[in-house]
Amino acid sequence: MAAPSMEVLRHTMVPVAQEVTAVEDVQIRRLISEVRVVGGNSGKQSKAFTMTDADAACYTSRYSDMGGKNAKDHFRLHGDQEGRLPTCARELSDYESETYLHTFPELQQKFGDGLSAIKQARNHYMTTGYS
Repeated sequence: MAAPSMEVLRHTMVPVAQEVTAVEDVQIRRLISEVRVVGGNSGKQSKAFTMTDADAACYTSRYSDMGGKNAKDHFRLHGDQEGRLPTCARELSDYESETYLHTFPELQQKFGDGLSAIKQARNHYMTTGYS
């Protein structure tokens, strides 16, 4: 007997998104706001963390409300206490992007399925879900 294809497994194991009630929507938005990294650390850094120049560039592009402060200074004075992430997000693999997509039904509902949805989920993770 041949093993089932990934397509068959995906549709068997991942529930189809259903209508989301207002209460569920609030709960989902709260969960999304708490997500920092899929399959990685929580975004918490030790006190010995040193932001590289590349990290500072990512931090500056990720957070537009720094009021002209240097990224390293802003993170040290405000960002760490606010739970902001001082490092660059790594790009998700297709599998991780699809997992991220299916972890949040509202994203699957918004983006759908297939390669386009996976690309949109990856972009969402990099621009919204990770920050």
